[in-house]
Amino acid sequence: MMPEPQIQLKQRIARQFSQAAIRYDRLADVQWHIGVDAVNAMPDTQGLVLDIGCGTGRITQLLARRCEQVIGMDLAEGMARFAAQAHANSAHFVVADAEQLPLADNSLDGVFSSMALQWCLPLTQVFKELARVLKPGAKGLLTIMVDGSLKELHQGWQAIGEPAHANRFCSSQHLLESAHKAGLFCTIEEKLYQTWHNNLHEALHSIKDIGAGVVLNGAKTRLSRQTLAHLDRYYQNEFAINGQLPISYQVAFLEIQK
Repeated sequence: MMPEPQIQLKQRIARQFSQAAIRYDRLADVQWHIGVDAVNAMPDTQGLVLDIGCGTGRITQLLARRCEQVIGMDLAEGMARFAAQAHANSAHFVVADAEQLPLADNSLDGVFSSMALQWCLPLTQVFKELARVLKPGAKGLLTIMVDGSLKELHQGWQAIGEPAHANRFCSSQHLLESAHKAGLFCTIEEKLYQTWHNNLHEALHSIKDIGAGVVLNGAKTRLSRQTLAHLDRYYQNEFAINGQLPISYQVAFLEIQK
């Protein structure tokens, strides 16, 4: 199967998240907790800060309490529009691509992103853009899903002989190397987050219903009931604790400085 053209893939990601905007805040609990931790870990910054992948703007609003001026940016027009309506007093919101930032060289005092940049893998171009738009000495905090995320799903698909119907992610070491090549200084720390669900259907929909169901690098075929039943049995046998099924998010907290 030929790889999906990049522009079509980005359009599909943007469309899925746009459609999920109205329900996102109600469903995306783990993304909220990661975002709060990310804001708390953000280096103190004076001046203009960019929030890449701002989503509905609820994390941008928290960020704005710590920064003088914030621009919230998202690839999904529906997300940026929702954020502008809900949090207009916190930040200015725009639709843009992290790989083509609509900003002048050396114009940002800081950058922030939580749970968005894993959609831009590989991150080579994103880091180049950040090195371009950040002022010398400017800092930022990026949280990015890395290898180990969705590990239960990947193990399950492999065990039943199916190609992965879930995204794979790069290692923290790869993030460090990519950032260094772009001329950014950085440190990294990994944290594990888990959500727990009553059944496999609920676990899978915790990903799909927030717009994150686009598979970047795995199978794109529709799943039969029989296949899902096989996965359900394996998942229950291997991972259930007190009747609850986990989804794991291995998250890199990457602090960068130009």
